[in-house]
Amino acid sequence: MQAGRPVILEIDVQGGKKVKALFPNAEMIFMLPPTARVLAERLNGRGRDDEEIAEKRLGGADAEIAAAWQYYEHMVINDDLQQAIDECVKIIQSTKRES
Repeated sequence: MQAGRPVILEIDVQGGKKVKALFPNAEMIFMLPPTARVLAERLNGRGRDDEEIAEKRLGGADAEIAAAWQYYEHMVINDDLQQAIDECVKIIQSTKRES
């Protein structure tokens, strides 16, 4: 940050709220799954979480997405990875120009 370079954090909504409280000018980008079914497939396909944890994460997804609409300036649907990356890059570049 001191060098004037963008800082990218991969955090949940609760972490995003904390960052926004500390850095009110932070531009927040929330990555959305295209559908709830795709989110479930992605979580199950990763194999990182056991079934109980995956179900808990899925159960909280709606609340997290609803909260994100309140705290995040940008919502990007991650249906196509390259397209989502390109959209995030455009957001970051436009934010740098406005500073």
